[in-house]
Amino acid sequence: MDETDQKVGEKLKQLTDYLGELDLVKNYRAIEYKINHNDQIQQWTTDLEKAQKDAVLYQRINKQNAAKLANQQVDALNEKINQHPLVVAYRQQLKDVDDLLHYLTSRIEAEINQSLDDNNFE
Repeated sequence: MDETDQKVGEKLKQLTDYLGELDLVKNYRAIEYKINHNDQIQQWTTDLEKAQKDAVLYQRINKQNAAKLANQQVDALNEKINQHPLVVAYRQQLKDVDDLLHYLTSRIEAEINQSLDDNNFE
């Protein structure tokens, strides 16, 4: 690894450490932890996966009524999961963190491009 790669690696580590300390990121991680340890959400997720597999199986073996019922169960479970307050909060935090990362990568890209233009690198 040359000196430039090492410096970039160090700066990247500093940036990721800094981002990890932001309240926005801490809140996102806290909600993610709560979701991953919420028994009701985990049960719904397990049930959803089973219902999805059942729907595919029933469709393959031409059991249209059973497939329809399984798909209705999938829809009902999706609705329960999507309306749970933790999931709603998680999705909002995820969007906020994603927006921050998008902003940062755009700024980094602009800075690099400007630096390259200033130094006439091709």
